[in-house]
Amino acid sequence: MFKKFSLIIMIAAILFGITLQLEAKTDGPERVAWTTTGYVKTAANVPIQGVGMYVSSVLKATTDANGWYYFSSNNMGGLYLSAVKTGYTFSPTSVFLTNEMNVNNFIGTGSVVSPGVATNPNPDDESMNMTAVQTLSWSAPTSGSVPTGYRISLGTDVLGTNIVNNLDLGLTTTYTTPQLALGTRHYWKVTPYNASGDAVGVPVWWFFNSPNFTASTTNLAAGSYGLINPSITYSGAGGFPQASFTWNPDFETTLNDVGLVIQLTNGNFSSKGMMINPNMGYVPEWIAFRILPNGWKVKLANPSWTASYIYFETSYGVKAVGDVDIIFARPIDFPAGASTQVDIGGSVMITINPTMPLNYAADQTMPPLPSAGFTPSYHANLTGSGIVDIVITTNAPWGAYRQGGQWFSVANSGTEIVFAEVDFDAKGEVPIVLGDLSSTLPVTLSSFTAIAAANFNSTILNWTVESETNHMGYDILRGDDDDLSQAVRVNSSIITDGIQNGTQVSYRYNDSDLLSGYVYYYWLASVSLNSEIEYYGPISVSLMATPEGDTPSINPRVTALKTAYPNPFNPTVNISYDLAKTELVQIHIFNVKGQKVCTLLNETKAPGQSRVSWNGKNESGSDSPSGVYFIRMTAGEYYSTQKIMLMK
Repeated sequence: MFKKFSLIIMIAAILFGITLQLEAKTDGPERVAWTTTGYVKTAANVPIQGVGMYVSSVLKATTDANGWYYFSSNNMGGLYLSAVKTGYTFSPTSVFLTNEMNVNNFIGTGSVVSPGVATNPNPDDESMNMTAVQTLSWSAPTSGSVPTGYRISLGTDVLGTNIVNNLDLGLTTTYTTPQLALGTRHYWKVTPYNASGDAVGVPVWWFFNSPNFTASTTNLAAGSYGLINPSITYSGAGGFPQASFTWNPDFETTLNDVGLVIQLTNGNFSSKGMMINPNMGYVPEWIAFRILPNGWKVKLANPSWTASYIYFETSYGVKAVGDVDIIFARPIDFPAGASTQVDIGGSVMITINPTMPLNYAADQTMPPLPSAGFTPSYHANLTGSGIVDIVITTNAPWGAYRQGGQWFSVANSGTEIVFAEVDFDAKGEVPIVLGDLSSTLPVTLSSFTAIAAANFNSTILNWTVESETNHMGYDILRGDDDDLSQAVRVNSSIITDGIQNGTQVSYRYNDSDLLSGYVYYYWLASVSLNSEIEYYGPISVSLMATPEGDTPSINPRVTALKTAYPNPFNPTVNISYDLAKTELVQIHIFNVKGQKVCTLLNETKAPGQSRVSWNGKNESGSDSPSGVYFIRMTAGEYYSTQKIMLMK
C-alpha cells in the first residue's frame, strides 16, 4: 500500500522578519505528521520542531476547506524539516530550509510497515518434559513497527490452531493454557498486529508434555510405573527416609497454590540434603521446606534451576532429625480432588546419589556379606514402604541389596546400579552395599531351563553360571504352583559337580519319578560357604503329551513371567511366560528412566507356554545402548516386571 504526500514550503520576507508557511496534505483521510530536528511543538496531530527556532515561534496549525495544514513562525533561520508517521517510511527523509526568499517544493512517498515477529518464546521452541498446564510468554518484536496487539494460536496440529485459533490478547504478552493432553506435542504461534496489518513470517513453536507428569494421582497408583518430577537425590548420612507426595493446591493456611508436596518421614536427616533435578517437569516459582513441628522456610525464590541442593536445617542452622516436608510452588491450582496423598511405591523411582559418605550409623550393624573378599565402599540401611526401584549413580562396579535373608547382586550398567522392585513392605528396611569387582556375590547365572523327558515322567534341568565366588553348591526346589514357600527340595545332597568351560560352569539335574499330566515349577537355590541362599526362578514345565506324542501340551494352572535368559545378554534375550487362560498379553521393554523402548507383544493369546525374544533394538530399529532394562508383562489382572541387562 502506497500513499503520496506533497509538501510545499514557502519562505516570504515581511517587514518584521521571515514567516515560514508549511502545507501538507494526503490523498486519503490520513493526516501525515511533519517534524524538524531540534525542539518539538505539537499543534493538533502534527508535530513540528526546528533547529535555531524557539518553541513559542509556532504561530498556528490550521486546515482549510481542502484539508491543507498551515504553519507560520518567525525568525526561522536555517532549518531541516522531516516527515514522521508511524508505520510509514519517507524519501526524501528531510528538507533543508534557508532564510532566502524562495520556494522549495518536494514530493515524499510513504510505504506501509507492519510489526515484526514476536521474540523470546517461553518455553523455548522444542522444549521437552512440560506440564499439563503452561503459561506461555513472549517479547515484543525487535523489527518493524510497534504492534497494537497480539493473537495467539495453540493446537496439536502442525498449524497450532485446533485448541485456540487467533485469540486476541490485546497487548498482553502471556497466555495460560487449559489442561493439555500428556505425552503430546503442542504447537503455538503469536501474531503481532497493528493498523498496517499482521506480522509476516510468524514462526510456529512447539513443546512436548511429558507423559510422566500428571495433575492426577491415579497414574501413580500401586502397580504403575513412572517418574516423579522433580526426581529426588538424597545425600548424606543417616537412614533413608520414606517419601510420599501430594498434589495439593491449598496446603496449610498460610501457603496456597503450592503444587507438588513431598513428605519425608522416618529418616535421620543429620547431614542430609536433597538435590533438585534441573530437568524438572515444570518450573516452580519458589521452593520451601519445613522441619516438623517448626514452620515453613522459603529456600529458593525464582530459582534458576541449575542443579541445587536444599539442606534440611532450621533457621538456627541445626540439622533436622525428624520429618521434613518440601513444597514446589505452581502458578496455578490443580483441579479439585487432586490432593490425595499417595505413598511412593509401585516401581516409582527414587534416586540415591552418594556424593557424600553415607554409611551405617554407630548403632547399626551391617549383615554378614556373602563373600569374605567383599570390601564395601558404600553401605546404608534404607527404610521405606511399597515396591520401589532404587537407582544409584555411582562408579562402583557392583552393588547388592539384602531382602528375605538373602543378598541380591547387580552389576553397574555404566553409570548406575539399579535395584529393581525392592519390596519394603516385607520388613520396612533394606540394607544395600556397593563395592569393587571382588564384591561379586556367589553366582552370576546366565541361563536356567527345564524340559520334559520323552516319557513325560521326569524333568531335565540345565543351568549355566558365568562365575562362582565363595560358593558351596546348589539345591533344586519343586512346587505345584509358583509359590516358593510351598516348594520342596528334590535333591538328596547339595549339587557341586559341573562342567567347566573357561569361566563358565554348566550343570544338569534329572528330577525323575514324576506324575505325567501336571505342570511343575522349579527354583534354583545358590548356597554360599557362609550359608547365604540366593534363589532363581521359577521356571515351569508341563508333563502332558500331545495326541501325536511329539511335544508337551502345556496348560499351566497360573499365569507367570518366567526367568529371561541369558542375562546379561548380547544381542538377544529370550522371554518365556505361562498363560493359564486366554488373555490379552502385553510385553514391553522399558529403560531405567521409565521410558518405553519397544513393544514385543500386544495380542490375545491362548493358554499355554510361549516365548518371545528381544534383539536389543528400539521401536525405530536402532540398537539400544548397554545398560539395565525392564521386561513388563501384563495379562488380564496379572502384572510382573523383570530386570535384564544388555552388556555389549
